Amino acid sequence: MGGVLLDANVLVYAVDRLAGSRHEMARALLSGLEEGAAAISSQVLCEYASVLTHPRRLAWGPSLVELSVEKIVARYRVIPVTPLTVLCAIRARARWQLAYHDAQIWASAALAGVPVVLSEDFADGLTLGPVEFRNPFVEGFDVASL
Repeated sequence: MGGVLLDANVLVYAVDRLAGSRHEMARALLSGLEEGAAAISSQVLCEYASVLTHPRRLAWGPSLVELSVEKIVARYRVIPVTPLTVLCAIRARARWQLAYHDAQIWASAALAGVPVVLSEDFADGLTLGPVEFRNPFVEGFDVASL
């Protein structure tokens, strides 16, 4: 299938004006992606909504979060978390000693044929099976290199 899978931190930084340089980097990254080049998993969508509504994080109201989620769903392909995703995540967790939710991000990308995950939560350039992790917040990252 190709393209990239965006982790929740990229989406959150893109709307969090208090995130400093990460805010600007995330916005530039998202605007630099070609139409149809990015996907998210339903897990990412849940994490995004959770952070936006958390009272000690962004504390957005329900209508603003709903509008933001609708825009994301309209723009990116959403990969559902299925029972097979969970099983693959369990196997990936055991194989590579990943935290469960990180393993589920990997499984979503691997099962959907998405070769690159953009996230700050993994070592930049780490490759596990068919998936490479890239940190879009490291110095020198260029969206054109994807």
